[in-house]
Amino acid sequence: MGPFAEEQMVSELQIGDFVQFGRETGDFYHTPMIVGFSNGEPLLAAHSYDGYNRRLSSYRYDRIRGIHILGARTE
Repeated sequence: MGPFAEEQMVSELQIGDFVQFGRETGDFYHTPMIVGFSNGEPLLAAHSYDGYNRRLSSYRYDRIRGIHILGARTE
């Protein structure tokens, strides 16, 4: 039960999808949600460090990946 997704390029993500920030070592440590766009740049919401409509370019990270939500399993 719950959502299922696939990895996708950040430039192809939509509102409701996620980006994950990672370290050089390969582990991912932060997963904000895309809540909008400004001139094509994703705007993010996160609760670890309160943020809403925060530009992707304002974050620092070594790696990034996009997670596109495909749907939700109900059974």
